[in-house]
Amino acid sequence: VGLDISPASVKLCMQLAKKEFGTSDLNKVKFLVGDAQNLPFGKDVFHRVSSIALLEHLENDKQAISEIARVTRRGGIISICVPNTYERTSFLLKILNNKNDKHVGHLRHYKAEDLIEEFKKNGFSLLDLTYHGHTIMIINWIINMIWSNPPPFMDKFWWLIVNIDLKQKNKNDAMNFTITMRKEI
Repeated sequence: VGLDISPASVKLCMQLAKKEFGTSDLNKVKFLVGDAQNLPFGKDVFHRVSSIALLEHLENDKQAISEIARVTRRGGIISICVPNTYERTSFLLKILNNKNDKHVGHLRHYKAEDLIEEFKKNGFSLLDLTYHGHTIMIINWIINMIWSNPPPFMDKFWWLIVNIDLKQKNKNDAMNFTITMRKEI
């Protein structure tokens, strides 16, 4: 199940799913229009919940965290990706983040320990913390600036840079981080 507040985004997701799975397998996916601060699902419905680049856009991120906790079953796993605090990012990443924040409407950035604590208050325990989007990823950003659709010969290079970035997963000077947590109560 996918959820977005934008009907246009939900329509696009359905089109992409149709292209990827074909019409016969569309019953395997579902996309709904809805608000993460008031999820249209019952209590303890999901074993897995992911939130990618969402919380930083919401007026009431704590309400969305409470809603994620409400719909996640005990023992369920959540994966939450948000932008890292400016305090920890390199000078170059601060410049890129600042430009991006204005463009996409970020209201805030997070310190990992603060976000982890907020989820712990809602019954979750930490399984993993991964920082990603380190300074090396500027190379891939430049590639995207040069080519909106990079040529095939760039694929291996692109993934080489991504793998270098992921090897730095414990370095907290990245643009983003992802926490993976289990619901205990």
